[in-house]
Amino acid sequence: MAEARVGAQPLDDGESATIPQPPMEANALRVAVARLLPEESATFEHKYREAWDNAYRTSSTQPMRTFLVDWSIRVAVVRVPERARRWRNLEHLSMTAPDRTASRAASAELGKLLREAEHEVLGR
Repeated sequence: MAEARVGAQPLDDGESATIPQPPMEANALRVAVARLLPEESATFEHKYREAWDNAYRTSSTQPMRTFLVDWSIRVAVVRVPERARRWRNLEHLSMTAPDRTASRAASAELGKLLREAEHEVLGR
């Protein structure tokens, strides 16, 4: 498997992305969320204001950094249709599995997808 390139299309395994990975900036992520996750736009705005308030109150950039990383990873997961479909299926399976073993296996696979998206966003 070739190395993933941030924002590149196609991805390492030949999948096509709906949009390139946006830069880790609030406005770029806002546009991506509105396109890919419109049902989460209000949550994005709420969490953005919350992070901004926390950053101001604590005189730290960490709340904003955490917000930007979290939403960048979310966008990275859903911008690739096959990965988004796999995420939804695994999420459903982890909650409805007939036994604990199947639920744990689905959760472990979700963790793997999350790590792949994190690598794509952060390069680590």
